[in-house]
Formats: sequence, structure tokens, C-alpha cells
Amino acid sequence: MEALESILTRRSTRRMKAQVPDKRLIETVIAAGRAAPSGSNSQKTRLIVITRKSVLDQLAKLVRQEFAEMEVTDDMYVSLKNSITRAKEGNYVFHYNAPVLIVTANKKNYGNAMADSACVLENMMIAANALDLGSCWINQLHWLTDHAFVRDCMKQLGMEDDEFVTGGLILGYGIDGMPEAAPGNRLEIQYPGLSEQKKETTFKRDGCCLNTDDSPFCLYRSQTFHSRNTNNNFVRYPALEYSYCEKEGIAPLCIYSTTE
Repeated sequence: MEALESILTRRSTRRMKAQVPDKRLIETVIAAGRAAPSGSNSQKTRLIVITRKSVLDQLAKLVRQEFAEMEVTDDMYVSLKNSITRAKEGNYVFHYNAPVLIVTANKKNYGNAMADSACVLENMMIAANALDLGSCWINQLHWLTDHAFVRDCMKQLGMEDDEFVTGGLILGYGIDGMPEAAPGNRLEIQYPGLSEQKKETTFKRDGCCLNTDDSPFCLYRSQTFHSRNTNNNFVRYPALEYSYCEKEGIAPLCIYSTTE
């Protein structure tokens, strides 16, 4: 699978088989994460890879107990609310019983900790898709990173005293294959000075002034893009198309929609 296809067809997979992927596949996903950029090339993100079911079960029990002791508030993030509510019901498994959990940790006093870890996680999810593996972002351990029992557990698994959990993901083979895209465009894209109406705009590049008065950009909503479905076929979803009047030296304006 090509890189762009892997990005555009990535979806969150929450229902996974118990089968642990081949070690070489897991190591390839990890290598993609390690290749992610970091602020000032700091490379401070730590990866904690958990495949042993007994450890995953212990973590699930601990997380369930911690969330069950918390209370929901009106201004709380919806996914955190759901975790607390389900934990109180007693049937909550934060990692969806996936066979692999990869946790990211970073330095407490490092200002780019969350951004660096996000780049690592995104790289790994894209790589997983390219290898026909399912993945899903997991935030629960990050929400509980200051809880004493969770910190002690993560330190036993390799996290240092001066680190905190920044995120994580699950990895495995999807029970239902690769999920389809959710409908709709969930990401607003703004280009100041450009709209769906014709605009007269001057672009500068390398000190040269490229005037587009006679070839303004004209934006429309109509195009579609492709995504894999569960049968590994290509299906079409609505997106935001661009249309433009090309002038020599001016690159086309590209606008894409994204889905969860």
C-alpha cells in the first residue's frame, strides 16, 4: 500500500481478534513510530509494548477500578465520561481486549511531549494500516497518569520517574476487517482570503510576484475520494473538491476532507 493511500484509508478499529500479530509486523509498526519527527530532534518519546495477556488483564482491572472511583462532571470530555460510566457498570475494558497495547510516555518537563508522542502514534497507526492491521488511539492511561496505582504499574513496565503517559494505541487483526469511513466532513479547513467565490489574489514565491488576477481560484463542493471497505474494495465518500484556473507557475489548491 502506498503512503497516501494508507493515510486516507486509516480507520479506528475497536473489535479485534485475540491473535497476536507476527513479531516482525509489530516491530515494523514500532520502527515507523521511531521514525516520527520530534521537537529539536529531542527523541524523548518512550514506547512500552505490552503483548502478555496477563499484564493486559491486570491493567484493565486497575483502570476499571480507578475510573469507577471517579465522578462525572458536566464539563468533562465525553470519552472520559463514558469511561467512568462504563467502569461503574463493571464491564469496562479500556483496551477493547486487543492483543497488543503500545503506550507512549515522555518527559514531564518537556514542552513538546504531547506533540512528539502524537506524531509517533500517528506514524504507527498509518504503518499498521499499510500492514493490514487494525489500530485505535487509547487515551485512558494518559487520563490516569497521575493516579498513584497507575503510575506504579507503568513504572514497573518501564516508565521512568520523570515521565508521564502521553497516549497509546491498540494493535491487532480486526474481527470485521477494515472499518468503513464515518459519513461527513469533520474537519473544518480555512484558507484566509479564499472562498467559494472568485478572488483576486497575489501570490509571492522566491521573491517573485505571481499575479492571479486573470486566473482566480474557484472552489466548489462535489468531489469524492476513495477508501477501502471490509472486502478490501474501494468505495467512494463525499469530500470537498477544488477546481481552479491554472496559470503557469501556480500550483493547484488542494482541499481534502478527513474522517475518524
